[in-house]
Amino acid sequence: MPYIETVTNQMLPPESTDAIAKKLGAAIELIGKSENWLQLSFAGGAKMYFQGKEVPQVYARVALVGSASDSAYAKLTARICEIYGEELGVPPDKIYIQYEEARVWGWNGSNF
Repeated sequence: MPYIETVTNQMLPPESTDAIAKKLGAAIELIGKSENWLQLSFAGGAKMYFQGKEVPQVYARVALVGSASDSAYAKLTARICEIYGEELGVPPDKIYIQYEEARVWGWNGSNF
């Protein structure tokens, strides 16, 4: 079950979140996961600073059960940066992506 959290200082109108959600749903396959289990959250309009300035930026956290290869993570990072660039106009050098690999993940009253 992958989870992607998007925090940005950009406004996120519904059409933007819908487009990002669709693209992230396809992108998650780059690390061998499925959109069928993908959970997403979006927080727009956050107060954020980068290099001491309020510039367009994104912080994303990708959490998943298990792991992926370094090359798969590299492909996903590139694609996520493309998605935020296309949909929010944020350049890749203003995007941070954190990956978390969970050994145990709870769902539906039990654990994976």
